[in-house]
Amino acid sequence: MRRHELQGGRQGAVRRRRRPLPNGVTIRRAKIRGETSEGMLCAEDELAISKDHSGLMLLPRDVRTGTPLNEILGPPDAVIDLEITWNRSDCLCIIGIAREIAALFGSKLNCRPWIFRKPASRWTH
Repeated sequence: MRRHELQGGRQGAVRRRRRPLPNGVTIRRAKIRGETSEGMLCAEDELAISKDHSGLMLLPRDVRTGTPLNEILGPPDAVIDLEITWNRSDCLCIIGIAREIAALFGSKLNCRPWIFRKPASRWTH
């Protein structure tokens, strides 16, 4: 079976109407060959899962109809690629990176306040 053909008994990944695709396109109700369409069968690249556009994303046969895709595939991997320039040494620590990401997404940095204690001097002269 070629991947672009969806045969009886097979299930594919579906994006329902009013839900945007990762590229920003929102699925709308449409008439296709005289039938009302309430969604779209998707390829992996349309869901930003991979760059594969060879055909529809077919699901395993034992998947129950209506199961959310993230339950089938698991949570997405989050990767943040950082390029720290020479003048941003504050970003070379976890708090610095967290501060930058919070600013990037317009959210509040939520971390515990640091308590600095003067170390006990154990040096003998």
